Amino acid sequence: MLKLDLTSIFKARNIAKPYSYLVKAGFSPNTASRLANNHVDSMQFRHIELLCFILNCEPNDLFSWTPDTKVTVSENHSLNKLKKTDDTKNLNSIEQLSYKQLLRLSEKIEEIKMATEE
Repeated sequence: MLKLDLTSIFKARNIAKPYSYLVKAGFSPNTASRLANNHVDSMQFRHIELLCFILNCEPNDLFSWTPDTKVTVSENHSLNKLKKTDDTKNLNSIEQLSYKQLLRLSEKIEEIKMATEE
């Protein structure tokens, strides 16, 4: 099943109040509520684009996919890229880093940015 999964992005971006964040970004209160609670059956392309813009992500990052138990999907099927793991579980550990560790981390991030721009 393909579904919207903003919770992990909000957590990774340290967005504690997704509803307020979405309303401030221009979503109507009703849409913001549905998005913040992952209660979305369909989406307009402009909403997908706005989410990608404000969250600095790609459309694939917004969705997760869980295979139906009744359907066999090969391991190399493209939908498998949307299977989510809880990659955000270690994000909170950044708060426990020392200042020197944060500086080194910042340097590494800059190195990665430079490498991806080449």
